[in-house]
Amino acid sequence: MEGKDDRIFYFKFFRGEATAIKDCGGCGKMKDIYPLLDATSICHIAIKDSDFARLNSIMPIDDNFFYADAHDYEMMCLNNENACVELFENLGIKYEESLLEKVFRELNYLSFF
Repeated sequence: MEGKDDRIFYFKFFRGEATAIKDCGGCGKMKDIYPLLDATSICHIAIKDSDFARLNSIMPIDDNFFYADAHDYEMMCLNNENACVELFENLGIKYEESLLEKVFRELNYLSFF
C-alpha cells in the first residue's frame, strides 16, 4: 500500500492469516520498494492511488502493480452508488442522489484552490 490510511481501507479485502499488508510511507517510497520486492520470491502486489497517473497515461510498472479506480480510494468509493448509500446510512442521512451531486458541485469550487 502507498500509505498507512490505505491499509485501513484495503485490509478488509485480504485474508489476514494469509497476507501481510505493509505501507510504504508514500508514493515515492513505493516506487523504490516495489523493485526490491519484485527481486524476491515473496508473492506480492502493490496498490497505489491513481493520483494523476491515469490522466498522464502512466501505466502501472508491473502486472501486480495496481492503481485505484479513481484519484484515490475515497473517490473510488464515492463513484460507487452502493458505497454512497451505505455512507449516508452510516451518517444517519437519507440517501438522495441530488444531495450527493450538490456536495460535488460545491466541492468542485474548492478544487481550484
